[in-house]
Amino acid sequence: MNGIDMFLVQYGLAAIFIVMFAKSIGVPIPIPADVIILATAVRAAQGKFVLWQAFLAILLALVLGGTIQFVLVRGPGRNLLYRFGRYIGLTAARLDAAAVKIKKGGIPGLSLAILVPGVRSAAIAASGLANFPLRTFVPGIVLGSALFLCVHFFLGFLGGAVLAVVSHALPSPTLIIVVLLLLVAVYALWVVAVRRQKAARRELEAGAPLEVWHEGICPVCLALYTANQRRRMPTTTFRLNPERVAYFEANGWRAYYERNWLKVLWLIVRLCQEQFHIPFPMSLLAAYYTTRASAAWVPVDHSLSKVLAYLTRFYGIARRYSGLKFDVERVAALELQYFDVHRRLVDTPDKSEFVQTLVDLHSAIFGLTPAQARESAELRARAADTVDRITGKKSTDVPGDWARLEEYLRQCYASIQRELAA
Repeated sequence: MNGIDMFLVQYGLAAIFIVMFAKSIGVPIPIPADVIILATAVRAAQGKFVLWQAFLAILLALVLGGTIQFVLVRGPGRNLLYRFGRYIGLTAARLDAAAVKIKKGGIPGLSLAILVPGVRSAAIAASGLANFPLRTFVPGIVLGSALFLCVHFFLGFLGGAVLAVVSHALPSPTLIIVVLLLLVAVYALWVVAVRRQKAARRELEAGAPLEVWHEGICPVCLALYTANQRRRMPTTTFRLNPERVAYFEANGWRAYYERNWLKVLWLIVRLCQEQFHIPFPMSLLAAYYTTRASAAWVPVDHSLSKVLAYLTRFYGIARRYSGLKFDVERVAALELQYFDVHRRLVDTPDKSEFVQTLVDLHSAIFGLTPAQARESAELRARAADTVDRITGKKSTDVPGDWARLEEYLRQCYASIQRELAA
């Protein structure tokens, strides 16, 4: 008798309900859900559990736990999920991509998402992040969970009957070989799924294998997951946190003009991580490239090719980790143009050329239309004017202007995020 069987014998349906309820809320209990469900179904087939009671107990656990997770994410858990979700496989990119699908799919889309391993947890969390109506969420999770249970209870009944026949028909060594071959087949499906996932959407689905283990490792679950991976992959959803990006950029400018170089380095590294999701230590290299580009630009007789080379290297890293699909050379050239126009127009009242340069830059980086990028460009130009007023010794309220600078940047990145989500 294995550990799962011992667990079921000793504690019964009440313990199954508690474990499945906790897993559905989001507690990372290291037992795949389908192992518990299949074992329960087998015991129901053997007459040790009443079928409808076992089915209803697990269904209630899945629905109640998922609903609690949904309510928590809609409220106090939203920021915590975005900050720490990556540690349990729920990266910001996965959640945002799932939210887009959930909004379009309605009840049928949510039900199908809940049915597929590696998507279920992200779908429930994304429903909360997308402010899905509770009257729509509940039917979706009930239908999806019921389908999930039907598949596994059918497999449990079928598997229990087949195992009983096979165990009588085959000698023990042959039975062991058959079981080992089945395990090899399951492992092969796992490898195919994970390799497909890594090649197609490394950033978007960084935690999916963890979620598959958490939710299910039976051959049908892995087949569903693999089939889902083989579908046309959506474009990675890029997400900004306007408050954090604005904080690091504004304080980076301030530290630069205060000549606090260690603080400058730290803030630029953090800015690279927040703005383009560049992980450490690559964020340190990206910070080095952008700092060298700025330093190379300072002399009046600077080398344009040298500045452009550093900017190109920086945006090459940014493109790799952000999931954005911009043209690296074009964006680097527009950033260099931004340097030039900003310097030329620093004391000029008419900033229309400067704003247009920023429109082109934001459009190129984030894939926006010029009309969509206009508001963020104007706000970014105001932020630059504020910096120039402070550094040109024309500010009559330096602390207030630093605060206004950060607010302009926050509004700028909030505008970009809104247009990306539109």
